[in-house]
Amino acid sequence: MKTALLLVQLVTHDTPQDLSKVCGDVAGCAKVYGQVCEVHVLPPAIGYPQDYEVIGHEFWHCYHGGFH
Repeated sequence: MKTALLLVQLVTHDTPQDLSKVCGDVAGCAKVYGQVCEVHVLPPAIGYPQDYEVIGHEFWHCYHGGFH
């Protein structure tokens, strides 16, 4: 079993253009800096219909890696 102490910070971007500056042309991304993982997404008001899936997907990258 793998256990780790990891701080996850949720970062929302005001526009899709702002998000793309950090993530490229995707719905969200995760960036790991040591024991801190930033999850970058759009806020629900302007995001995608299944924002919870994007956040969960990116959170999993924080914990497990496997970036693509």
